[in-house]
Amino acid sequence: MANNNYYDVIVIGGGIIGTSTAYFLSKQGVKVILLEQNQLCSMSSGANQAGITLSRSITPFIELSNLSKSLYIELNNNLDTDYEFERIDYLLCSINKEDDNKLKNTYSELINNNSKCTYLDRNILNSSNYKLGDSVRNAILINDGIYIIWPFKFVQALANSAIYYGAKILNYTKVKKINLNNNSINSVTTNVGEFITSCVVNAAGIFSNNISNMVGINIPIIPIKGEVIVTEATKIHNCRYIMDIDYLKNEKMQDKSNKFSTTLMQHKNGNWTIGTSRENCGYINSNSYEAMSVIAKRAVNILPFLKNKYFLRSYTGLRPYCSYDGKPIIGNSEVVKGFYLATGHDGSGIKFGPATGKLIANEIISGKVPDITIPFRYSRLL
Repeated sequence: MANNNYYDVIVIGGGIIGTSTAYFLSKQGVKVILLEQNQLCSMSSGANQAGITLSRSITPFIELSNLSKSLYIELNNNLDTDYEFERIDYLLCSINKEDDNKLKNTYSELINNNSKCTYLDRNILNSSNYKLGDSVRNAILINDGIYIIWPFKFVQALANSAIYYGAKILNYTKVKKINLNNNSINSVTTNVGEFITSCVVNAAGIFSNNISNMVGINIPIIPIKGEVIVTEATKIHNCRYIMDIDYLKNEKMQDKSNKFSTTLMQHKNGNWTIGTSRENCGYINSNSYEAMSVIAKRAVNILPFLKNKYFLRSYTGLRPYCSYDGKPIIGNSEVVKGFYLATGHDGSGIKFGPATGKLIANEIISGKVPDITIPFRYSRLL
């Protein structure tokens, strides 16, 4: 008699990475259940600006970017839901004189990666219709590999398709214990009962170390808070995604004292989301007056017309950051048999979610380590 509580794979975490993993596994006939302690897309996957920059990556992320780009295009054709997937133009700007060289170096990297982009100096910007403030010195216009989605709709689309292929998804299901037998996964105990399995994927984001601790593994994942403002709708801008080069320093945590950068994204409805901050403050998930003030001031310096627009609301997100080296952790733990890690993506979960899910699914099914994941293996932390 079949055990109704047996699953080939249990995925823990209902964000973009978890639902992508469940989708790709179930599509290949794997019996999978996804456990989410709150609701799907309730943490960092639902608290970002929804921008996907797949033309700006450097080694070792280039192959991961290329895979994710192809998967986003494939998923847009295959998922039976409109999640507002669009290709948009993107401006990467230098604000300070000392950042001009960084911008030029980034431009060279992009050209070497065959990205479609144009370097715009201040004279060109003055003659453009971008309506940029005088604080913007130079910029790179990127015309390819930049997308925007609606994260909640995207995660739900992945979940719906996974269910169609036979997956089960449980919201409000908290993992209490992962049970081992001879250092192999045996079952998972939750608040709604026990599920039998030999394979667990830890895609629990900022809570992934709590999950890993259940099998005796410690991973250096910490929450990094980011804050975002939402404006009233404005006329559609000539470039709907604008970022200052400071973000590149911050996303790599190269300068921990420089916790503010500026990212502006306009959605289809005309609203702008404006960020962002990076703050290591534990699990505090509330807005601060300081951050809101700095973010607003920096945004107005780049797009002065926002000065006369209303800010409608603000929100925060806690990003799962790997404090060891800033890289995600992807693949079999190689310590506990059947325990896989898909976490530590920081602010790039939305960017690399489909690729991570596909790679984890392929590794579980084939038993082979994908070459792309070698720089991101857990073994590098040992």
